[in-house]
Amino acid sequence: MTLRNIIRNSYLWMFIGFLLSYLVLGKWVGYLLFYLGVSLHGQTYNSYSQFRANEETLLIYLSFIINILRFVVILFIVYKTKWFTHRKLILKKKDFRYAIYAFFIKAFISIILGILASIPKIGVYFNSGSPNQDKVEHLIQNYIWVGILFSVIIAPLTEEFIFRKLLIGELFKDKEYSGLIVSSVLFGSLHLMAGFTLPGLILYISLGFILGWLYIRNKRIETSIIAHMFNNFIGTVAVIFKP
Repeated sequence: MTLRNIIRNSYLWMFIGFLLSYLVLGKWVGYLLFYLGVSLHGQTYNSYSQFRANEETLLIYLSFIINILRFVVILFIVYKTKWFTHRKLILKKKDFRYAIYAFFIKAFISIILGILASIPKIGVYFNSGSPNQDKVEHLIQNYIWVGILFSVIIAPLTEEFIFRKLLIGELFKDKEYSGLIVSSVLFGSLHLMAGFTLPGLILYISLGFILGWLYIRNKRIETSIIAHMFNNFIGTVAVIFKP
């Protein structure tokens, strides 16, 4: 592929746009609200760190609105442009079977990481949790309906479209397994924005690989969506009923 073709690749720019929306959009809008003096408590803050610490609810709902808008943009792209072939989404029994398989594979990987954490000398690298998981748990515990909608519905739908359909299915259409590796690494890295830990890196890259493999294996985005939703649903239920 020539440089000219790369530059003119709509799918590439679409992916870059979505990736940037994850990386910087929330921060930019947060800074804008801070400089405009927007506050749910009617307070004035001297620094952005103060603003973040005291306006958690405002920033949580801001993030949720951004995720909703991202999902709406995806719907518009899929149904109102010619970049993607329109077809009716169909759920099959095997989608749910694959979802269960995927969950247990991820659970097995978590167990292995737990065992490694208990081994002297190397355990120090594996005994830290995932800041992203801590952030999600905090969201579910304190903003339950926002947490449920985000974790179980919005995040799986948007992430599967971006990392599986767009990245593997379009950008790496002729090199799916190369796309699987790239997709898994980027998916895992995105979930480390809240903070890096080795177990978190391994776990999220593994989940991205599993979901990507399901997409390639079945040639259907529904399979990876259901698997992603099921994984997040079980995690959400576990947080809700956590002692």
